[in-house]
Amino acid sequence: MLDNLMRQHLRQQHRVLPTGFMMAGSGALQWRNRHAPCPTDPKLRDACLRTRKVSFAVYLVSVAFYLIGGWFAFVQPWLAE
Repeated sequence: MLDNLMRQHLRQQHRVLPTGFMMAGSGALQWRNRHAPCPTDPKLRDACLRTRKVSFAVYLVSVAFYLIGGWFAFVQPWLAE
């Protein structure tokens, strides 16, 4: 039982790095596709552009939460020592 809890704790402790890589990959994909063509139909084009803007806003909010969480989980305790 204790061994299982220790493994679970280690998995949770090292989850920060893969999450950062996934967010960086997501940002890279958004950057690569920022000038990708949208459909020529006006309704579909507007939906495409609106979706890009919303997706970028959600990405920025996610990065902000990630950085704030990293600050309070790692930097702030280190500075308090």
